[in-house]
Amino acid sequence: LFSLNSIPTKRVGAIREVLISAIAIARKGNLLDILKDLREALTLHRPSGAGRARTSALALLEKHGGYEKGEDQDEDETSDSDDDLTDDESFSAKDDSTPNSVSFLCAEAMMLTGSLGGDNQADRVDWKDSVMKCKTLSRFAALTEALIHRSRPFLLKMADDKETLMKAIKYWEGNNKTRKRKSRTSHLKKEKYNSTTEIWADITTTERFVMAKVEGYPWWPASVCVARDSCIASPLKELNRVLVSFVGEQYLHVIREDDMRSFTGEVTKNDLSKFSADTMRSLNESIDLTKRILRGRGKWEDIQMNGGQDKNTEEEEKKSTS
Repeated sequence: LFSLNSIPTKRVGAIREVLISAIAIARKGNLLDILKDLREALTLHRPSGAGRARTSALALLEKHGGYEKGEDQDEDETSDSDDDLTDDESFSAKDDSTPNSVSFLCAEAMMLTGSLGGDNQADRVDWKDSVMKCKTLSRFAALTEALIHRSRPFLLKMADDKETLMKAIKYWEGNNKTRKRKSRTSHLKKEKYNSTTEIWADITTTERFVMAKVEGYPWWPASVCVARDSCIASPLKELNRVLVSFVGEQYLHVIREDDMRSFTGEVTKNDLSKFSADTMRSLNESIDLTKRILRGRGKWEDIQMNGGQDKNTEEEEKKSTS
């Protein structure tokens, strides 16, 4: 760990190799307290920066008594030739002595997991940086394959949800043709597909914000969305149904036009007692977020003056739908 004093923070690979070597030594010596502290220091290491991990490791060294160099050791312990090496090469000589039981992946392997979502050690930004710095076809192929592997479950889920939406549209069209007009409440109770059904579609998000009613939720701020596929947009328009997305969330819902009201910036008064405190807190946060978005676009004052309606945005939505 003392060698970290002579390693600049920009050499993230070298700092990581030192920490991994120290972890291997602590494990071999059954130094459990030190091992725990070293692992915590390593979790602070990022492919884009190792300053926090380096500082934590040096503080750990002082915590356990520090380190004094012997008389036969030079002040410049790191050779000049070592400074010319890259982060990946600087500690390659120590790789053979590092046990295979070390549980932390190398920086390159961590990059592979950062393509979608990532974790606390590598995220999408790190993955993109790694792609941009690729100099070999094999490394680029590995990053691409990692992206494919991580994206496959998402793509399959999107395909299933889109198929569910198409089935729901056929179901609603069949109900309109075969069922006689019934009360809205009884119709909703017997529906196989409703506003809570998980669906997906390639959409364009309009600038129109409304209060939408989805089963199981209070009236919630939502963005009105338009499907880019005419096979979805046209039937939904004929069925008087609208695609919406809750503000601050990524999921889509299909609601009836009757379950959509103008956004006024206020909580819609209905039976709110059945909803938890966490739900109401999230609702208020979503309303505040919507207000900030509208203020940033210079439309909040117009909406207040028009009683919750933005005429310009509605006209733009109609054009995009047509």
